[in-house]
Amino acid sequence: MRTMLVVALAVMAIAARVNADGKIYYRERLAPKIPYQRAVLFHRGGRETLLLQSKFTTSSGYAVTNAPMGWVVPVPTAAVISSMKADEVFPLFSMLSRETRPNVVEVSGWLFVVWLLVTLVGFVSGVCSLIVQGALKISGHSCRPMSSTMKFVLFASFLSCVILLIMPQFLDSRKGRHDVDVLSSQDVGIYHATVITSSSSMAVIDWLNTKGFSFTQSDMEVFDRYVRKGWCFVTAMVRTDALTKRIADYEGMVDPLILSFTSPSPVYPLALTSTTGTNTELLIYLLADRRMDCGDRVRMWYANTNSEEWSGYLYSWEDTTNFVVCSEGWETNLAFLCKFKGVLTPAQMTQDLEFAACPDNKPYRKRIVRW
Repeated sequence: MRTMLVVALAVMAIAARVNADGKIYYRERLAPKIPYQRAVLFHRGGRETLLLQSKFTTSSGYAVTNAPMGWVVPVPTAAVISSMKADEVFPLFSMLSRETRPNVVEVSGWLFVVWLLVTLVGFVSGVCSLIVQGALKISGHSCRPMSSTMKFVLFASFLSCVILLIMPQFLDSRKGRHDVDVLSSQDVGIYHATVITSSSSMAVIDWLNTKGFSFTQSDMEVFDRYVRKGWCFVTAMVRTDALTKRIADYEGMVDPLILSFTSPSPVYPLALTSTTGTNTELLIYLLADRRMDCGDRVRMWYANTNSEEWSGYLYSWEDTTNFVVCSEGWETNLAFLCKFKGVLTPAQMTQDLEFAACPDNKPYRKRIVRW
């Protein structure tokens, strides 16, 4: 029995050493069957630049029908709008993925099998010992009390069974009608983009429906909240002359929409996505002057100061694409990179993601344990 205890302790020691080392994992896999959005947020000096990209529904990357396709994105203030080709922004997300990759700990399945066998043998031996002792006492025979070693083995086996059971959980109102004010209207990339505002959610919905969007009275509550806050709505409809052109990359990601607007703190508009009624996977990169967090709905995967490699890449990418977000001194103003990722249900998307400064800038990198 002591030999078995030594084996069990040795297995635990081996597992501990395996967990101390990490394999590198960096490929971001797109959700295959649910809506997928990814974004990069740049925030400094009360201004946010949001680069937003969504998964296109067809596999070919081409628009195959003349059905209207477009976005409606609520923003706190009137936004300056831009766009770029999907294949131009692909290197940016690839670089961010490599920079923020988690550590994946590959634990051999044999360790789990050995651990399971040792646990079962120890537990069964302890139970059998208790049964034998109970039977001897009932029959009036004297028996030696259970040794302290056996008691420890029984307790350790029981505790190990409990750990094995719980481990999977840890591993992984209608208003009066009013006019809609069109603040700006322009062609950007494949989109015809318009920024609108109104004091009536019903007026906004009616206007959107006349432009080919599909909203109903069930969406009224969400629009009401944005209207009461005085937010604007950016509409980006794919132009008819772009329907015969390639509008998505090989991943099925449509050309991104780039919005720049004033906001005291970083925000990711999300509530309108809840009206789709389906789960959505989000991937958000945030560059700001310090570490940020957005609560428990979307988990943090990475937080650290920008590396020299990433800083140099951002400069070269900005020059190549003419996407101007950085100015002199950006290394200080956008010195911290955070990554957030998760799948949200419609109920979890009823409120926008609002980011707030963390009390410290402690680095973090997610660790994934795989058996």
